[in-house]
Amino acid sequence: MNRIVTLLTALSLTLLAGCATLQDSLNIEKPSAAISGLSIQSLGLEQANLLVALDITNPNGFSIPASGLELTLSVEDHALTTVSPANNGLTLKANGVTTTQLPISLNYSDLYNAIKAVADQDEVTCQVDAALLFTLPVLGDMRLPASYSTRIPVPQRPKISLASASISSLSWRGVELQLTVDVENPNGFGVDLNGLNYQVTAANSALASGSVQPAKLAKNSQQQLIIPLSLSFADMGKSLMSLLTSKEPVAIGVAGTLDYAPDLAIWKPQPLDFSMSTQLSR
Repeated sequence: MNRIVTLLTALSLTLLAGCATLQDSLNIEKPSAAISGLSIQSLGLEQANLLVALDITNPNGFSIPASGLELTLSVEDHALTTVSPANNGLTLKANGVTTTQLPISLNYSDLYNAIKAVADQDEVTCQVDAALLFTLPVLGDMRLPASYSTRIPVPQRPKISLASASISSLSWRGVELQLTVDVENPNGFGVDLNGLNYQVTAANSALASGSVQPAKLAKNSQQQLIIPLSLSFADMGKSLMSLLTSKEPVAIGVAGTLDYAPDLAIWKPQPLDFSMSTQLSR
């Protein structure tokens, strides 16, 4: 029995030595891989589409066809998704570096469901772990890993609210009203307010319409926009006329669209529709 074990051990060592000798004679080296960057292809309020730049260095004098790819996206150390993008016939060129762009998407609803603490953050840490699968002569099937980490923005719409409505002056010609609108930018980047178009109602009756001049919101800041209204008694309607003769407040509503542009070329949001109301009293 001991003799058989000795023979098997000797045979294994001979085979291993033979493989090593064959590997040395063929001068086969294992390729290396690195993720050189993680870029945002497109950005929306529901998901971010990312591109992973994977660089593979093949030091061998022959090309190597890839048999598969794997990508795992983690946010704040939580693995969210794993995908196997098609390698589209990816082949590692001989004696050189092959770069490929691999797509992966970050769905914000999955992110919020997995990590409640990031719902109000304007940036998160993303890590991508990639693996390239291929087969080498003598060495057999191999898995080549690479990792990369960076921070990406989590965009949020501006927040708009009607802070107050007040009568600034009253004369025989009519009444001057002032509406104060609060606009908040919760993002870690600036936002250009290209225009705010509004329609004002009093007790659900149309009162006035117009627009507010463009403005700029710094990151994580709030700004007040003033809407002045000058109304003749003929324009005021019954609801506002009754305000002048009683102490009952009148419901003032403001609706419209806010056209905004973040300081991010990759995010081009649609205008924000809003509708809000407050009470106007003397």
